[in-house]
Amino acid sequence: MKICSTCQNPLTVLVNPGDGQDADVVDASSSTHHAYMVDDDVELQYAYIVTECANCGNNVANGTEHVDQKVVCNIKNEGGLQEGVDILPLLLEESYLRAFPEERRPWAFLEFCAEGDIEAIVALLDDDDDDDGDDEDDDDGEDVTENWIDPLRYQDPINSLSSGLHIAIAHGRIEVAWLLLLLATTLPMSKFPSEVLQAADRLQLSRGDQSGKVDIRTLKDGEGMTPAQRAGIAGDIWNDWLTSGRLIA
Repeated sequence: MKICSTCQNPLTVLVNPGDGQDADVVDASSSTHHAYMVDDDVELQYAYIVTECANCGNNVANGTEHVDQKVVCNIKNEGGLQEGVDILPLLLEESYLRAFPEERRPWAFLEFCAEGDIEAIVALLDDDDDDDGDDEDDDDGEDVTENWIDPLRYQDPINSLSSGLHIAIAHGRIEVAWLLLLLATTLPMSKFPSEVLQAADRLQLSRGDQSGKVDIRTLKDGEGMTPAQRAGIAGDIWNDWLTSGRLIA
């Protein structure tokens, strides 16, 4: 087992100690990084500190800052041993969301778009409608309603500023793309297939007033590319979409 080169303490932590369950062991020795794991989520004690030794605070990351860094850990729990798991993406996500809790819902929305989970998307949007104007506290007691963010137009601040439509295209989620066009664009209703409109009716979905709102087809990701441009790169199932022009605002 590796140790921190500065304080000589083992880079291993117990997870969920004292909760009446067997604790997980996270051995960060494979990359000399440190992280706390709680259930299947990653919890940071300090936002953005993801490559420091938990004992002495020394930066023990391999490689140069922000370039090819990984937090490769061996995780042992009741499910067995998982070796070589890079948890840095989860660490970065969770540290960001702990700093900006109002973005948890729109972040989850993007994950549902990637997974093609229409039911979860609809449920999340319904929850947002129900909570509109109501006071809501996050786990830390902070009011997050006043900082409400529209999931339909949210862009991932960590992963290239991708919107839900960008992500749907990248993952080949045609049904999600249709749903997003219905809810957050000005594409004429006559351009939608009857089966899409029938599905929306079953889900009790309808387009709200789009006045003063950004048409999601105009959103650009971190590389300055619109969903249509991403569809052009993806090709295949999106070729018809490009020919029809439905991705152009």
